Amino acid sequence: MLDRQTEALYYPQALLQLDAIESVLCVAPHPDDEVLACGGLLTQLAGRRCRINTLILSRGERAGAAPAMELAQVRQQESLSAARVLGLPAPRFHDFADRELVYAQPLIAAIGAALDQCRPQYLLLPSLSEPHPDHQAVALAGMAAAQRSPYPQTLLFYEVGAPLQPNLFVDISAVAALKWRAVAEFVSQLGIESYDTHARAFANLRAFGLGPACTQAEAFFRVDGSELRQQGAAAALPQWPLIRAQHRLANSPQQLPLVSVLIRSVDRPQLTEAIASVAVQTYSNIEIVVVNASGRDHGAIQYPRQRLSLQLLEPDRQAGCGRARAANLALRAARGELAIFLDDDDLLAPEHIERLVAALAVRPMVIAAYAGVRVEGVGGAFQRNYDLPWSRYRIRGINYLPIHAVMFRLDRVRSSDLAFDESLPVLEDWDFWCKLATLSDFFHCPGVSAVYRQGHGESGLGEPEHANHWKTWHARLIERYAQRSSTAELSQTLAWHAVELDRVQASAESAERRIEQPAKESLAALQAREQLEQFSRESQAALQAKQAELEQFSRESQAALQAKQAELEQFSRESQAALQAKQAELEQFSRESQAALQAKDRQLEDFARESQAALQAKQAELEQFSRESQAALHSLQSTLSWRVTAPFRKVGEWLRSMRA
Repeated sequence: MLDRQTEALYYPQALLQLDAIESVLCVAPHPDDEVLACGGLLTQLAGRRCRINTLILSRGERAGAAPAMELAQVRQQESLSAARVLGLPAPRFHDFADRELVYAQPLIAAIGAALDQCRPQYLLLPSLSEPHPDHQAVALAGMAAAQRSPYPQTLLFYEVGAPLQPNLFVDISAVAALKWRAVAEFVSQLGIESYDTHARAFANLRAFGLGPACTQAEAFFRVDGSELRQQGAAAALPQWPLIRAQHRLANSPQQLPLVSVLIRSVDRPQLTEAIASVAVQTYSNIEIVVVNASGRDHGAIQYPRQRLSLQLLEPDRQAGCGRARAANLALRAARGELAIFLDDDDLLAPEHIERLVAALAVRPMVIAAYAGVRVEGVGGAFQRNYDLPWSRYRIRGINYLPIHAVMFRLDRVRSSDLAFDESLPVLEDWDFWCKLATLSDFFHCPGVSAVYRQGHGESGLGEPEHANHWKTWHARLIERYAQRSSTAELSQTLAWHAVELDRVQASAESAERRIEQPAKESLAALQAREQLEQFSRESQAALQAKQAELEQFSRESQAALQAKQAELEQFSRESQAALQAKQAELEQFSRESQAALQAKDRQLEDFARESQAALQAKQAELEQFSRESQAALHSLQSTLSWRVTAPFRKVGEWLRSMRA
């Protein structure tokens, strides 16, 4: 054993050769998965004239706050717009309910029909490592459809919500900008989560190790179709099986065998309830085969077509269709690996089929498994439970397995050429269980998970005067068993029933003894109870007297309280009157003060006007005085200037005369 391995082998980074691809079918659970996961691959293939088909299984109507129908239309248009951006053909849409996709025949058939029509070289599916349950269901359904398809193809699993362990890459560097433009078309979803950022992070991560020229890439896990058919998905998909197995999740379609629920219908109104109980099973890969045993035209059958496949068989009415013949017709029409009968008036608890499938899955040699059944009368009244451990001797003596308690392997029934005895009008199921028990023991799954409702049928099984009364046919079947059994087998069967009868009798006697002692103790307890009841009566009388006192005290207290309340109300009225009088005085004072203040304001305004006029007159006087003073000063300056300069003028005249 090695402690390590080189990345080239353990983590291969091969690039997908696009030139060799001629056709692809991309299957997406919701609008946008096809672009987020492989938009880069698809647009490059479109540029190489590859034939591309895209199948979107739901319209994503629950991924937002808008009304479902409105959001479905919005998301469909977003996918159509994104396809135009990428240069892709318009995708085709199915109407499976968002967040309700399950691994079942309708989903497998839808993908299978697309494979038959397109015959692609490559089939693109979400990875089983995806967190979204719709993605997981589509991965399983896609693998099942590929395994059944007569046309070979290579599977490419893609990643959207969580990383897978890839073994193949596609360099999308040249078309990355185009992919992000297409992603931007999904406005309704980008407002909820940053899917664009998420996808870009994946693209950047996947480019690591692919060389400097590669800046963004998409990752896939490739599985050859022939390998898938030969080894199953679990052998080809790394890491996923262990993780999914820890959570009891399937890794391949083979782990979810088809279960055929076989209903012999006489068109009772309870048929709708019976089918509804099948529709809510926690196990999903189920088909229903209904045989019309009514002898007339059968009414329309309502069932969820996206979850279940249903076929209605209309046998030849002239030949008649008793209970046993109807059962044989259903067995021949069933396509499942496992089968379980369900009368049209009985019910299955949601976990019933899953429990039985799980029991048979780990016990390949066991031909049948059964669970407990609750028996109800008309109106749902409990009658008893059938939940006894397995014994081949018990089943030889009496039927304790209601028909819908048992799930069995159809291939073992067919290979052994087993069928219901059509000569039996009743107890045909008991006879069939006895035949199955000759091949192997049954496995008992303890616990009740189904309901047997008595009183709706008309078989006469429980009517002593009817020709079909169970005791009559029980005796005949016992005689038949005795005729074809050896003495040793009969001895062993009788011995087992004798021992079991003795054990039950001893258990009943032990129970009686256990009941006697509690009865004596119950008598003493009854006497003590009478004493307690006497004490209770006396205490009750004392309590009533004390209650009467309390009620009297309450009435007196109430009267005193009412008187005090009246005093307070009178005081309140008087205080209110005094307050109103004082308020009137204050209002009068306020009015008078306001008038005096207004008069004083007028006086001040008059004084201000008079002062302003006096000030203006004084200012005019000052201005007149200033002008007069200015003129006198100017005159004085002129006079002084002439007198001062007279001697100088004389000197000037003298000098001029001397030069002459």
